[in-house]
Amino acid sequence: MPRPRWMNDWKPPTPVIGPVSTISIPTDKSDAPAFIWLIAPKANTPTVLLVQTLRAYYQINPPSDGFFAGLSDARLERAISRIHQDYGQPIGLADLAQTAAMSRSSFAQTFKQKLSVSPVEYLAKWRMLVASDVLKTTNLPVADVAEQVGYLSDIAFVRAFKREFGQTPSALRRQA
Repeated sequence: MPRPRWMNDWKPPTPVIGPVSTISIPTDKSDAPAFIWLIAPKANTPTVLLVQTLRAYYQINPPSDGFFAGLSDARLERAISRIHQDYGQPIGLADLAQTAAMSRSSFAQTFKQKLSVSPVEYLAKWRMLVASDVLKTTNLPVADVAEQVGYLSDIAFVRAFKREFGQTPSALRRQA
């Protein structure tokens, strides 16, 4: 199965979810202030400016698919935020659907339609991206990294990591 376009070169920042800013964007669609919830590596001026610019652009030109399309849907945004915050916890489709206040089938269908990947695949991908960041920036043992990103078995983690990145976690760490 080909990877979704938005996953090709995207690497996660340190996962921090929260309100970045409130802006008002006068458009013919809405004059209401836009509350920004996005991944924010640091609350510095260039990041806030970038987030505000992207938010303004996507309010005027809503994306039809991809990561920003998912964020533009309030229900999916809640589920994506939960994945980004609770990736180390056991999360299933039913939990995410409940977070989005949708039925499981409707949630799974809408999520896949908007993001071109299933919720479970997105969660697995997010865990792997966070794990690669932790491996590159810390000296935690691989078993601890596996546990931190929600794997009960370090063997299962190593297999999933190798399937995703084509190398073991230890090999990635040596390259960093």
